[in-house]
Amino acid sequence: MKKDFSLIGLGICAWIAIISIAYTIRIILIDFFIIYNIRFTYIHLFYELIYNSLFIIGFYIFLKYLKDKKTTNYITIIRNFIICFVVTQAIQFFYTIEVGDNIIENYHDSWSSFYDFGGLYLNTFSYSIGEIFRYFAIGILLYTFYKNGN
Repeated sequence: MKKDFSLIGLGICAWIAIISIAYTIRIILIDFFIIYNIRFTYIHLFYELIYNSLFIIGFYIFLKYLKDKKTTNYITIIRNFIICFVVTQAIQFFYTIEVGDNIIENYHDSWSSFYDFGGLYLNTFSYSIGEIFRYFAIGILLYTFYKNGN
């Protein structure tokens, strides 16, 4: 029973740590694209593509690590994921304070136009398709690792 709860905790911690890292890179990329005046249509599609790629690659590396490791201390891995999550949240916080204010101050028109952009509902569409793709890809990844593990 203790191992079952450790596995559940490991999955939850892995999920929040990996998604937090991918999201941090996503917000940094959005600001980078706004600074370099890339068209909003491309930004919406490109950041979803990168976000989903990072998320899927992160889970692939995590599952590969668990599969290759013969003896696993789940509590240590959980602790490392929690530390990774806290550090990532701190990076997001300080990035927003230091860089985010600078972006809003110097690129206010572009920044607010990006977040108000609704050209052909592209933002909503790309986000919805990205969510569906992400969960579908993670499901296939988990199934593949489970099938090959037996």
